[in-house]
Amino acid sequence: MKAFAQKYAIQLALVGVTAVWGGTFVVVKDAVSQYPLYAFLALRFAIAVIAFVVVIPSSVKLMRKETLRAGLLAGAFLTAAYVFQTWGLEDTSASKAAFITGMLVVITPALQAMFLRHPPARTTVVGALLAVAGLWLLSGGGGGGWNVGDTRVLLCALAYSGHMIVLGGVGRGQDVRPFTLVQLATVALVCAVISLATEPIGLPTGASVWVAAVICGVFASAVAFAVQTYAQQHLS
Repeated sequence: MKAFAQKYAIQLALVGVTAVWGGTFVVVKDAVSQYPLYAFLALRFAIAVIAFVVVIPSSVKLMRKETLRAGLLAGAFLTAAYVFQTWGLEDTSASKAAFITGMLVVITPALQAMFLRHPPARTTVVGALLAVAGLWLLSGGGGGGWNVGDTRVLLCALAYSGHMIVLGGVGRGQDVRPFTLVQLATVALVCAVISLATEPIGLPTGASVWVAAVICGVFASAVAFAVQTYAQQHLS
C-alpha cells in the first residue's frame, strides 16, 4: 500500500512538472525576443544552480565520480534539448513548439526499442498515440505549415528522449541531489561559454526577462528536474 501511494504521489508530481513546463513556452518565447538566446539559457540555469545549492547544500558534498560522469551525459542531452527548443521558439509559435516537444512520448519508447532492446508494451504504444492525438488537438492542430523553427524543436524532442533514457538507465541508482546539480550546471556552463563567444555581453535590463529567468530557473529547472530525476528512478 505504501509503495502504491509513493508511486501515485510521484505521478502527480510529474503532472505538476508538466503543467509548469507547459506554462514556460510563452514566457520563454517572449524573453528570447528581448534578450540573446544563449545568454538567457545561461542565466536561467545559473539561477537554477544557485537555487538548488541553497535549498539542498548537501548536493555538493555528496558528489561522486560515477555521479559526475552520468550527470555530464544527461546534461549534454539536456543542453541540446534546451538549445534547440529555445532556438526553435524564435521561429515557431509556442503552441506548435509544445506539440512538437510532446512528440517525445512516441520517440522515447521507439529509441528504447532501438538502442536498449526494450520494446514498448502494447498499452504504452496505445497511450503514446492517444497522447499525441490529444496534444495535436490542444495545440490547435499545429497549423501554419512546417518551418525551420519546427525542425529545431523536433531535434529538441529527440534530445529530450535521449535525456529520459539516460535518466532511466545510468541515472538509476545515482543520488538525485548531486545528479540533478551536475545536469543543471552543465547546461549553464555550456550556454555561458557559447554566449560569451557569440553574443553581446550584458545582463538583461527588462524586468520581464528577469522574471522569466527566475521562474524558469527555480520552478521549471531546479524543482522540475529534481522531481523528474527522482521519478525516473522509480518509474519507467
